[in-house]
Amino acid sequence: MYPTIDTIRETPKPYSNIPFRQDQAFVDRGDILTYVEQRCSQPAGRAALVGLGGVGKSQLAIEYAHRVRKQSPETWIFWVYAATTARIEAAYKSIANMVELPGRQETSTGLMQLVYDWLSREANGKWLIVVDNADDEMTMDSQNGRDVVKKLVGYPGDIIDVLEMTQQEANKLLEKKLLKQLDTLGPQLLDALDYIPLTITQAVAYINDLHSRDLVLQYLEEIQTIRGKMSLDENISPDVRRDECSSNSVFATWQISFEHIRAKRPSAADLLSFMSFFHRQGIPEFMFHHYEDKNEDEQDGADEKEENTNAEEQSKSSHQRKRNSNACTTSLDQSRPDILVQSATRMWLKSSNLEGKWSEKSIEAMAREFPAKVEYENWSICPTLFPHVQSLTGSNPLAQRQILPRAKVLTEAAWYALKQGLFVQAEAMIRISVHDHAKELGDEDQITLKSNNLLAIILRLHGKYEAAGRLNWHVLAKMERLLGKEHPDTLTSVENLITIQFELGKYDEAENLGQQAVAGREKILGKEHFDTLLSVSNLALTLFELGRYNEVENLGQRAVTGRETLLGKEHPNTLKSLANLGYILCKQQKSGAEEMIHRALEAQEKALGKEHPNTLWSAENLAYILEQHRHYDESINLYKRVCDGVDRVYGASHPRNRVYRERVANLLPSRTNN
Repeated sequence: MYPTIDTIRETPKPYSNIPFRQDQAFVDRGDILTYVEQRCSQPAGRAALVGLGGVGKSQLAIEYAHRVRKQSPETWIFWVYAATTARIEAAYKSIANMVELPGRQETSTGLMQLVYDWLSREANGKWLIVVDNADDEMTMDSQNGRDVVKKLVGYPGDIIDVLEMTQQEANKLLEKKLLKQLDTLGPQLLDALDYIPLTITQAVAYINDLHSRDLVLQYLEEIQTIRGKMSLDENISPDVRRDECSSNSVFATWQISFEHIRAKRPSAADLLSFMSFFHRQGIPEFMFHHYEDKNEDEQDGADEKEENTNAEEQSKSSHQRKRNSNACTTSLDQSRPDILVQSATRMWLKSSNLEGKWSEKSIEAMAREFPAKVEYENWSICPTLFPHVQSLTGSNPLAQRQILPRAKVLTEAAWYALKQGLFVQAEAMIRISVHDHAKELGDEDQITLKSNNLLAIILRLHGKYEAAGRLNWHVLAKMERLLGKEHPDTLTSVENLITIQFELGKYDEAENLGQQAVAGREKILGKEHFDTLLSVSNLALTLFELGRYNEVENLGQRAVTGRETLLGKEHPNTLKSLANLGYILCKQQKSGAEEMIHRALEAQEKALGKEHPNTLWSAENLAYILEQHRHYDESINLYKRVCDGVDRVYGASHPRNRVYRERVANLLPSRTNN
């Protein structure tokens, strides 16, 4: 179904996608890069740079990548952001485009396998992959963090610790970045900054704007005063807490720099405040249009000293400010704010009673940008926003006016996660949404009931059929009482309950509900409506299990034809109906079933990926057909693939997993005898 490696004829000339320029002020850190070279120059060599935030791990990786590029132009260099699954997938897509892999446009999750196959082939030449920020979710100085790193590199000797700079290294960095030398103040400053590269860089950026030694001395005194007063409270993020000395110096230098920015360029300070509430990697540029705090009609501090009496000049100034802001956002997206700087900004905002204001703005922005109705057509934007929405599941307290906007965006994100097979994330999001809606709107509000409906769907897909059924019956009873039996939301709840009864083997109850759903939707929505066709497709499966074969095929064909007309032949929902019809035909051993399921499976793999729940359903049906045709090896291999997919998507304890593994066990003797 995917192009094999043998179909790749020609590879373009190697190049790199290092997202950062080589730092002209880079200071060598002893033998660290020598150690990296020794390990990475070996076949399948790996090295991991481990250390606290701000000690310069990324700068070392950037420098090494540029050196390899210069010394070995025939080596591919791939930069992979690893902070989130979405960023990893995007990086693999970039690699596929760089090497011009055939088939890269026709597949989604299968793309990672394509890239893996290409990397595994020696004929494609040498390559270096830099995995950036694989430690985002780990406390790297803990034993647990080191254990995870050990698994990534495979050998403890490949782990290289990066500590703070030596006095000599820190002094070199200070000299390279300063516009004017500090003489005797230099050692005092470095001591106050704990020899941390990030704090030195922050301090120099501020000091280069000062015009006298007295002001530098005053800056040094401010740092020492802030550090003396600062006590980290329990709300600080774990990443800041891992080393109090390091985070104190980061916070002290950043507080002074941030207040300087606020005085000179309020709009830039607002942008940094806004950014601190997003996941630091991959902040999409279009989100920055939401950060303005009435700055459209304000001048930054430097401009406020001049009067613009001419309307045309004012318009030009406003346009220039927007253009500068756009340029700034592109740069910020590439460099990514350091996690310690983000945490320090949040701490400053909290101490200044501004945290709620910028938290509210970030939630509002996500609520506006995340699609209000998640459909196949707008899936492409969701992976970019999803990591940022996930951050809303944290335990940070919200003001009352923030609760409903958060609940709204979490509900939509839960729908997206559900449709991608990300059930753990979906359940975490929708439970918060259900709680928030109930708290603010009441248990019997229509929005609260719809949130509970979604929770029931997720529980069912997790294999928690009894819990899903209880919740769904509870929601349905309230909807019938409050909205009426023929309200579209009530019929949606009925449809959800049908699938639960079907999974529990209660086909008579499922049929009664199915007939109710079809009749209600035909009356309210029409016979060709999308939701009506969904009910028709599900009713066909139920009637098949009850042995009503004469009715089944016509219903199944009606669902397929209707969805093809409404959505197109390659739409995931059309393919699901096609797979259902193929299942019905194959169970009756009718001709055309295998071709139908093959078509659905291939299209689902391209559109959804090999491990999407819909794809796994089609793969299971194809495995059954192969079993009936006595193609036991192919059937067993496909069942095993389904088992592995269910393991990863649903979890090893899901009821379906046991069923599939029993089928494999039962087929093994047949293969031997055959």
